[in-house]
Amino acid sequence: MDQSRRHDPLGVPFVNAPLVGKNVVIGIDDIIGGSEGIGKGWEMLMESLAVGRGISLPSTSTGGSKFAVFVASAYSAVRHQFGIALGKFEGVAEVIGRIGAETYLLDAAKNFTIGAIDNGEKPAVANAIMKYQSTEKYRKIILDAMDVQGGAAIILGPKNLLAHAYFGAPIAITVEGANIITRTLIQFGQGVIRCHPYVNGQVEALEKGDVDTFDTLFLSHLQHVIKNGFRSMLFGLSRGYLHRPKCDGFTARYEQKLMWASAKFAFLSDVALGLMGAGLKRRESLSGRFADILAQMYMLTATLRRFREEGERKEDEVLLKVAMGEGFNKIDAAFAGIYQNVSRGVMGLIFSIIGFFSKLNSFGSVIKDADLHKIATLLTSNVAVRNRICNNIYIGGRVEELLLAAQAMQDAKQALAKRKTSGEQALDEQEKALVQMARKRQRAVIAVDTFSHEEYFRC
Repeated sequence: MDQSRRHDPLGVPFVNAPLVGKNVVIGIDDIIGGSEGIGKGWEMLMESLAVGRGISLPSTSTGGSKFAVFVASAYSAVRHQFGIALGKFEGVAEVIGRIGAETYLLDAAKNFTIGAIDNGEKPAVANAIMKYQSTEKYRKIILDAMDVQGGAAIILGPKNLLAHAYFGAPIAITVEGANIITRTLIQFGQGVIRCHPYVNGQVEALEKGDVDTFDTLFLSHLQHVIKNGFRSMLFGLSRGYLHRPKCDGFTARYEQKLMWASAKFAFLSDVALGLMGAGLKRRESLSGRFADILAQMYMLTATLRRFREEGERKEDEVLLKVAMGEGFNKIDAAFAGIYQNVSRGVMGLIFSIIGFFSKLNSFGSVIKDADLHKIATLLTSNVAVRNRICNNIYIGGRVEELLLAAQAMQDAKQALAKRKTSGEQALDEQEKALVQMARKRQRAVIAVDTFSHEEYFRC
């Protein structure tokens, strides 16, 4: 390894090291904000980290996920085994379908969050959600894409398109708030106070000794809990159908389920907060499960909004269906984890009763194999859909070669299909040239890096 890079995290360029100096003098002009910025370094750092959680890391993770999906789907169209394109195997199609839907959702949530920041908002909790969810999804998508490529993804060399993205994934997991802490302390732990319509005001009133304001807010809070309790019960009995969606058609049912999940989440959050108080934040595993529900609702809302804003494209329906289905399944799992891990006292009794009925009345459902296979077919054979889902990524070098090979394979298949339909067996010179070009490009892009003994040890 190049010794000049020995301090880079996992061999990936990333400025992450202590700065050491002696007798260093910083001029006023070198301080951000000049003299008015003196003593505000920590505040600036926290603001920078908040922006990083909402912009840089989600954008990097989304771009990396798009790249992985592009490579996996295009490679699956080019690489053949037993005379069949890799993407035609159901096991491979299942993986491509899953990462395609996850990337569709991730891109939607990223744009949703950046739009809020661009409008001047400072969504600290949403930024924490995006930091955790985007980097975790990116890590899983990279691994899945490498599984699709097989041996081509595990030999490190110039032909390997995914290795360095794989090396860099843990960096995003760690920086700007480690993901374990972000999930178990920040998302719900901060959000339950900062985003609650009454709790933050009650805390401030207590600190000021303002009893009248506290009493007013407490009564409003109590009414809020009772209202959400009834909403949760009624939505549960009707499976969300009591909510009148803003739009009819394909997306209406998803909106109803989100409202149902929201009411249930709001009620249980207040019950847990009321019975456990400050102890809730110390129950990090429980807090993490509440965070999972909050994160899924946020990302599903963004995905639903994307689908509607983009004109409800017919070909995107299956992407939305799988993304929403996976999200609701994760909400079910998080709720079940809460019910099973609160077993003492009044709260345990309440949660066990709710948990019993919830098993009979879930939000999610099994993701159909046919839907995953349909996404895989779209991404491997429909160039326009693949380019749109994986937009705004750099196409050059080996990736461009892969793209050209996929196009050559498609042209050759169309020529052969046309020849078969006509009943003629012999290929004309133009068709032969197409087939030969396709095979040449195919061999070039599926080849795995190889090294001589001397080259290997020189590295």
